[in-house]
Amino acid sequence: MATLAIALAAPAELAPWGAEVRLVLRAPWPALVALVAALLLLAAGRLPRAVVAPATLDRSALAIGALFVVEPLIHLGLLALAAWRPTAATAEALLPVESAMPTWSLASAVNVAVLVALAPLAEETFFRGRLLPWLDRRVGRVTAVAVTTATFALAHGNPQQVLVALPLGLLLAAVRLSGGSLGACVVTHAVHNGLFVVGGARLIAAPWVPLLLVAAGSGLLIVAWCYHLRPGPRPHRRCLALVAIAVAAIAALAPGYRVARDHLWVMAVHTHCYWWRITNDRLLLRLDALRRRGQLDDGRRAALGARLVARPCQTPVRQTCLLAWIDHTGDAQREPGLIAEFLADLAQQGAPSPGQIDLALDFARRFPSAFANVVYEYPEVLRRWLPLPQAADRALAQIIATPAFQPRRLLLGHLERAYPGQIAALLLRLPADHVTPCDRRHLRGNYPDTDRRLAELARSDPERARAFGYGLDVVAP
Repeated sequence: MATLAIALAAPAELAPWGAEVRLVLRAPWPALVALVAALLLLAAGRLPRAVVAPATLDRSALAIGALFVVEPLIHLGLLALAAWRPTAATAEALLPVESAMPTWSLASAVNVAVLVALAPLAEETFFRGRLLPWLDRRVGRVTAVAVTTATFALAHGNPQQVLVALPLGLLLAAVRLSGGSLGACVVTHAVHNGLFVVGGARLIAAPWVPLLLVAAGSGLLIVAWCYHLRPGPRPHRRCLALVAIAVAAIAALAPGYRVARDHLWVMAVHTHCYWWRITNDRLLLRLDALRRRGQLDDGRRAALGARLVARPCQTPVRQTCLLAWIDHTGDAQREPGLIAEFLADLAQQGAPSPGQIDLALDFARRFPSAFANVVYEYPEVLRRWLPLPQAADRALAQIIATPAFQPRRLLLGHLERAYPGQIAALLLRLPADHVTPCDRRHLRGNYPDTDRRLAELARSDPERARAFGYGLDVVAP
């Protein structure tokens, strides 16, 4: 029964039959976990009850503190694995989708109950409660720990979870063999699963998570040691001394950890940018979501840009768009034709999301000639990206960002065709120093009542009216 459970949950690379079994069962993820947990509980019932001396002290706080301290090192291993072997799971961890606040439902409650309660109880009951003591008496402690840890790691769904389960299995085996109760193992395992249920795989990319985990873990270890495991005279003084040592150690090691973590993160993200088969706009939206959440700071952006220059992406369009997004100051070096190709891909999407529209307009303002070419080929895109009058401010910003005569004339002409009679009001909002001969020509060529409009404008803003040629003897071209 245990072999069947492990075979069902083993990674597809090591146990390809598991995927076929899951397809036959048609079981979603929580149901599969529940099935594996039930099989492990049945298998534990067939093994003899372990004869273990009752634990005199509860080691739950010590185990959870050690878990929190070790967790950042596990994150480094996950980043290294993601840099070496990108998968869909690592992509979701490094570049998660920006989503709204989760809503609780019966399905999510069942998912949490299975992952945080049932799975830890079943796995600890079998692996540390029955299998580990049974093997310890027959093959020795080292072999027992190795076998139980390896099989425990194997009973997880993908290589990333296997990498996380290996150190977790070693920690829980040490807790159990050092006199800890099975309950301490179950609680520690449940806390570990709860971290990923609450924070998700994106925990490995959040810059502030390692510091919080190490601080919380150090605090638990110090309090458990001073007041519970080794109580002695004047525990407060000893506790304060250990806190001071822990703070000094964290302050000394944090910069080096941050450098290593950023380096591995940049390597992993670059690998995914190189290999990941995702549309360019969705990749940029995920990167922009990380920037807004503070996970992609200037240092990481610069390092990612340097790696892209050293090893360009497989397609020139992705390479150009990524460099243009990362480094806004180097826009003059980009290929306008490739930017136009990227904008054309966006223009062909019938129902763009608000994020895709923001991304398109950001590139349009920085590459107005490329945008004008796209508007020439896909004039219908103006109604999707710049709907008037709702997006009047954005349309005005795009006109200002297009100073060259030919692209500006092209943009104004297509705006006029998309919104007849509405562009004059838009042009008359232009600041005086941004009015060009193209604007004066468009106004007089398409609106017979231009003089009346300029006369009304002159009463409130004579400077802008003069910029459009009002009151001057010179005829606008």
